[in-house]
Amino acid sequence: MVYPLYDGALDGISGKYYIDPVYFQLTEEETLEFDKRFPPKKLHEFTSIDVLISRLKPGAADAIKKLKLKTLDVIKSKSEREISSLPGIDNEAVETICDVMKEHNFPWGEKH
Repeated sequence: MVYPLYDGALDGISGKYYIDPVYFQLTEEETLEFDKRFPPKKLHEFTSIDVLISRLKPGAADAIKKLKLKTLDVIKSKSEREISSLPGIDNEAVETICDVMKEHNFPWGEKH
């Protein structure tokens, strides 16, 4: 698994991700027991992609809907270049996406 350190860092990069079989052998009970060794975690609440879609003009909203994303945080995995290349996405839509992402503490885009 990887995480880009800057927008576009993974553009043109491809490969395969394999999950180690050990992860399929763990029971929920084993996982919970392991987690007890760490400080309590705050449950992350995901923000629906609809928060963004409702702020976009119809063409841009349709482009984002076609990505079939469920939550806003997944946009972080898409570069500004990738989103900008979608039919219906213009500069205004990119600015709106940047604004919405920033409002939800997800820096995104070349300016952020």
